[in-house]
Amino acid sequence: MPFELSPKHIKKIPIGTLTTNEFLIISIESAKKLGWNINIISENSFTAFTKFSISSWSEEIIVIIENDIATLKSECTGSQLLDFGKNKKNIDQLISTINDIKT
Repeated sequence: MPFELSPKHIKKIPIGTLTTNEFLIISIESAKKLGWNINIISENSFTAFTKFSISSWSEEIIVIIENDIATLKSECTGSQLLDFGKNKKNIDQLISTINDIKT
């Protein structure tokens, strides 16, 4: 039985006074501003992918909003065993960009 453990980083943040739709729109615009490829959008979530780089095959970014809490997850695609902090950096950049756009 193969063992796979893909590096990932997950963070939950409150959406504050924004509606689910407002937070989702701001999050999607933030992902676009970061140069990520938006793949799937639903009424309370979206999936995006970072670009291939020397340090990464790509990461899948998922944002899901439920009960006024946004769950942000960045996970390596492919068979990477180490992410060298890339997943945490993705989430930190997304949160920073969301905050910039909100203001």
